[in-house]
Amino acid sequence: MAKDVNLFFKDFLFKGIQREQSVALSDFEIESNSNLKIFNSTVELFMAAALVGCYHGKRVKADNGETRRIMSEQLMSRYSDLMFIYKLVMLANDAVDENTEKVNNAFRYTDKKENWDLFEEYVLGGLQILYDNFFPEKDSQAKSSYDDYFDRLYELLTEFKENAIKDEALIEILD
Repeated sequence: MAKDVNLFFKDFLFKGIQREQSVALSDFEIESNSNLKIFNSTVELFMAAALVGCYHGKRVKADNGETRRIMSEQLMSRYSDLMFIYKLVMLANDAVDENTEKVNNAFRYTDKKENWDLFEEYVLGGLQILYDNFFPEKDSQAKSSYDDYFDRLYELLTEFKENAIKDEALIEILD
């Protein structure tokens, strides 16, 4: 596999607006006494964003501007989890119609730059969805209490479950 195309072998940069979103989601303390954060690390945010973006079919191009770095060492420490997520994203990708091509992209063509670009777009799309959920436009800041945080988390999970009910394969997992 070519090292230069796999996002997990190099530093990942959130740029511009995506940098601001990643800072808000992984640095914002919901309750300062407990140090509770929405995401404990930027790597956890990266992983969740990939899944959320793919699930919702939301793809966003990378912005330009100031950067926030996830070091390659941090990504490599979670390599098996990240590759599992990569494979899920490739298999669930709506941009590809043919199942054989999806399987090949997930398992055989992991050195294709187009696949990694697509994965990154899903990460950034999921980042936007998560940010919009926890920092809605009507509010200038995220809610600062446990109750508000859990209300937003509950809304996100309820939406996921409502959409999953339409998919019989997910019903058994969620119940």
